[in-house]
Amino acid sequence: MHYETIRFDEGYYCIRSLAGKEDQMKAARLRHEVFCQNLKWVPPCADGLETDEHDPFSMAIGVFSEREELLGVFRFLPPSRMFMLEREFLPLLSPGYRVRKERDTAEVTRFTVAPNLRQHGISPGHISRLMYKGMYQWSQENDIRYIYVAVEKRFWRALVIAGYPYELIGPVTALPPAGAESVAAILDWENFRSESRRKRATFLDWIEDRQLASVPMHGQWLGRASNFAALPEYSAHGISPSAQ
Repeated sequence: MHYETIRFDEGYYCIRSLAGKEDQMKAARLRHEVFCQNLKWVPPCADGLETDEHDPFSMAIGVFSEREELLGVFRFLPPSRMFMLEREFLPLLSPGYRVRKERDTAEVTRFTVAPNLRQHGISPGHISRLMYKGMYQWSQENDIRYIYVAVEKRFWRALVIAGYPYELIGPVTALPPAGAESVAAILDWENFRSESRRKRATFLDWIEDRQLASVPMHGQWLGRASNFAALPEYSAHGISPSAQ
């Protein structure tokens, strides 16, 4: 399955698809720091790199500083492969729920921002907003309408308040190892646009703005209404079961 990549600038930051070995190493190191060392959701690796069997088939987006430091990253899983909601996080789904596997659907996992950003004068909430703009832009570029996530309940609430109308598709469930109350949800970008036009027109203009976007790179992957500022330094995609 072929997907287009994205790249655009937003102030001092570049939001782009990860490309090449160096980008992949940066993402694996950041994921190891957050998911293995800080949150202990995944066993640590001797090489300091967190990867899994989904990576070779995923499409990752990162927020980079002017010095090419990776400040945040997440990945899309394609419908041609099994979603994490279909296996690792199946208890989050209502009995009998049919997961969409059409071409217009993807699952977002491993969403996290770098720890300790505030110590460097960077707002974690702002980086999260840029990541969601990257999520929207990539979805638009690739005709993706539906996005699945598994997140902590409290982060789902923050996303809805921020203007992302994620619909719950299962019960609130505490999953090991942390036992945090988590939910599965789906976002319909068409519903998002409809609600934003009525309630947050300026926000919609911002997230849709491609003025600074450069021509997307082509190729296959290897592998202002926001309350994000009140969230932890890493996104709850990172502290919920969906992070695994």
